[in-house]
Amino acid sequence: VFDKKGKNITIYPNPAKDQVSLNLEGELSVRIMDLSGQVLKEANVENQSTNIAGLKSGVYLVEVTKDGEKVVKKLVVE
Repeated sequence: VFDKKGKNITIYPNPAKDQVSLNLEGELSVRIMDLSGQVLKEANVENQSTNIAGLKSGVYLVEVTKDGEKVVKKLVVE
């Protein structure tokens, strides 16, 4: 599903304000964490977008899981 470095996953827009989208299709599990690894938001996503309103400005990690494979990407929230 993913290439070895997760290069085929794009989270956009990045930086973001209220919502982010992923360029993957199908059922995904998305976890948004602060840089210490604390999970702030977790959702199963089918429409490739998730609401991030309520997150403070800063840098976050987004863990995307699909078919048992995980990739972590950085997200900047304005």
